[in-house]
Amino acid sequence: LANALSTAFVPRLADKLNFEAGLIQLKKESTRLMHLVFPLTIVLLVTSHWLYPLVFRTDFQESAEIFNIYLLLVISRVLFPQTVILALQRTEVILKVAILEIIINVFASYFLMLKFGMIGVAFGTIIAFSSEKVLLILVLHKKNQIPISKYLDIKKWTFYSLALLICYYFVENFLY
Repeated sequence: LANALSTAFVPRLADKLNFEAGLIQLKKESTRLMHLVFPLTIVLLVTSHWLYPLVFRTDFQESAEIFNIYLLLVISRVLFPQTVILALQRTEVILKVAILEIIINVFASYFLMLKFGMIGVAFGTIIAFSSEKVLLILVLHKKNQIPISKYLDIKKWTFYSLALLICYYFVENFLY
């Protein structure tokens, strides 16, 4: 859903005459997406430990914990700086940040794997994806003077992100 929204908005934002209106529309549509994916993610998070043995086998029960970590990717997936950057035809930025993201993913996953096992690999991916979005947001803000508030409802994103993180903490530490 996030990829589809991102792809759909590149041509809208590429229209320089309607760029500001496109940013407003992206903010509105990403908020609608948040209202759908965050609650759904929370439901998956709360039920995954119970559903995993039913859908797969009891042998995969421990995989629910890794699945839950990957659910946290929703937090970064609903951010759309890459959409704005692509519309501005700054593809070199996307390439440089993607290379940096891969490097971060390899190193973070490796070092966290040494300490935490497979769970560390999942957290390494979270770190890498999040750092990619942060870097793209910073590029937009510093180089193009486009603050994140132009294309993201920060309050709703923060609320949902905190709710998801608190739910994750509760599920993994107290529920199962």
